[in-house]
This record gives sequence, C-alpha cells and structure tokens, in this order.
Amino acid sequence: MAMYSWLLSSRPEHPNNICSMVDLRDIVYPLQALLVSSGVNVAVPYVMSDIAVEPLAPVLCKSRPVGSRNCATIKAMKMSKHWGPVAAVAEIDTPFDEKLPSAVWRGATSGQWTHDGVGGCSRQQLYLRWGTAETTSAVDVGLVFLHVYFPRPHDLVLKRDMPRAAMLRHRYQVSVEGNDVASNLKWVMASWSVPLMPRPRLETWLMEGLLEPYVHYVPLADDTADLEVQVAWCEAREGRCREVAEAGRRWMEMFGDAEAERGLEERVVRDFVARHARALAGRAAYVAMAEREARWWNWGGDACETAERLLEGLREEHGELGHLQGTLARWLGSWGEC
Repeated sequence: MAMYSWLLSSRPEHPNNICSMVDLRDIVYPLQALLVSSGVNVAVPYVMSDIAVEPLAPVLCKSRPVGSRNCATIKAMKMSKHWGPVAAVAEIDTPFDEKLPSAVWRGATSGQWTHDGVGGCSRQQLYLRWGTAETTSAVDVGLVFLHVYFPRPHDLVLKRDMPRAAMLRHRYQVSVEGNDVASNLKWVMASWSVPLMPRPRLETWLMEGLLEPYVHYVPLADDTADLEVQVAWCEAREGRCREVAEAGRRWMEMFGDAEAERGLEERVVRDFVARHARALAGRAAYVAMAEREARWWNWGGDACETAERLLEGLREEHGELGHLQGTLARWLGSWGEC
C-alpha cells in the first residue's frame, strides 16, 4: 500500500505532515533535512511506502515503476536499508575466483503472493520452484521471514538465515523484486558476485531500469524457471561473468561521492518543485489518489473515509498510533473534508 503524505520543509510538525512512527527516522526526518538544504519552502507530496503502480499525481518517492513520469526518486529515503550494506561489502566479500559456483537467495514473503501460486510475484515463483526442494549444488533458495500480513500457510518452510558474508561466498546472487525493488541488488552489484534476476519493473536512485542484461546482470525469466540453466550458462562462461561483476562494481562507483550525491538530490527536489508547481498548488489529484486507494482496498467512499478506515485498520493491528493518529486527524481537519 502507498500512503501519500505532505511534508513542509520549514515546519515538520505542520498539520499536513502525515507520518508513521516507524518511518520517522528513515523517511520523514531525512527528507525534511533534504528539503531544507534544497531551499524548498512549499508543501511537497511524498510516498512513505513502496510504490508498485504509477501515482496519479507527482510525488517524491524511494521507488517507482520504470519509465514513471510522476515519481521523482530520492536516495535519502530508507537509505540505511537500501544503501547501508554497500559500504561493508569490501570487507566481507570473497574474490571472484574463490567463490562457490552456485546461486543463493534468502528473503521474505514480500510482494503480491497468491493463494494458489498462479500469477504471483517473482518471489513466490522463486520459492515454489526452488525453495521447496532440497538444496542442489547449483541453487540454494530459502525464505527466512514471513511478513505479519501473510496468511502463513502450513506448506511454507523457512530456512536458516544466512549472514551476508556467507552469501557472498557464492558466485551468483538471485535478486527478485518484492514490495518494490530487490533490496539486495545494491550490495550485490558492489561485490564480485553476479546478479541473476528478471528484468526490473521498478527502480530507485540506483536506476535499475538502465541496467542491461548480460552487461550488468544475467537475466532470468519472470518465474525464475530457468535459474539452474542460467547458472550452468554462467559456469560455462566464467570470463564473461567476471566482466558482468566488474560492470556492476563500476556502476556502483557512480554513487560513492556523498557530497556529489547530496547535491544531485537537491537539484532533483528543486526541479521537481519547478516542474510540478501547478499540481502542487492544488490538491484535486491527490484526493483522487486517496480515493483510488480506497477502491484498491474495496473501502469505497472519499479520501476522508479512506484515511479514517486506514486509521481503524492500523489501530486494530498495532493499538494506539500516537504520532500518526494525531497528525492524520489534524490533516483531515486542516483540509475541512470530514
């Protein structure tokens, strides 16, 4: 689910600033600091959670569909999760020639899982094809975490988690999208391992949509049915795969200068505000997004009903919501809709 919010650069506690408790540190405060350093003093819409579909109006976000016209990606959002592990790779990586000739994946039940396994996300297909069988010499795939919203069917089997250093002993790393992009791709590309993955549908500041198959990664079918075949292809072309790993490392070097990255983020924010000044001055499109959210969850009603139902559901699941509850109530009141 994508929650659309307003954030003012100069007034973080403004009634229009909606945030969740868990995302204050990783999203709201870093974005607040970015808007201040960018010199932006207007209300800017952003998405706190993962994006898998194109928003109806312009937003700042962590991820977006490849080719999106309404999303401006920002590196600062959830930076510790997506970019934090990159810095440690050099210390824990294994040289290419010393890696095991096998593919590995550990992950959670994120993404759109279906009850019958038909038409589900790449992670579900990966698990059903490779995670339920005995580990082979070429493929080691396993779930290590079930999300709280997952129905937890009895036929799901968890494997022991694997430290990142142990995963990097394998020459091939499977990378599949979940709620949005594959969060392991950044540290995989910073290593001497080779990413094996379906063509990206979503992208972040990493620009996943510009990565080229057989240049930056070895492609897999969307259902990952060809995983073992592709591992064999790689082993028969070790020199080619070394070049893929090298290309990934060169790609990651583009993001290594923190000062330059910050300056580029600030330019993105200023350009976003300049390009979408008319949309930002109104709110009709953003109300429409909230109403689409309501239809997505079969709630019906308008944006206010959407927000109120969202609060009800979160309160039932997590108890009193403190900051989110108060700010959302003030936001509704400030718009005069409820």
